[in-house]
Amino acid sequence: MGKDFKKYVNFYLLINKILKEKEPENPVVYLTKIVKKLDVKNRNGIVALIVINLSVILLFKFYLKGSGLLS
Repeated sequence: MGKDFKKYVNFYLLINKILKEKEPENPVVYLTKIVKKLDVKNRNGIVALIVINLSVILLFKFYLKGSGLLS
C-alpha cells in the first residue's frame, strides 16, 4: 500500500506541475489552429460536415416539434 500511495502522490504532483506551467487554451482558438493547418480539401470537408450536421439537427428538431414529441 505504501508504494501505491507514493505513486499516486508522484502522479498528482506531476499533473499539478504540468497544469500550473501551461494555461489552458481557449477551445475555439485551439480548433481554429487545427483547421488552419489542414489543406483546402480537408478544410472544405470539415465545413461540409458541419453544415450537414446542423441541417440534420434542425430537420430532426422540426420533425419532433411537428409530431408533438418536443414541447
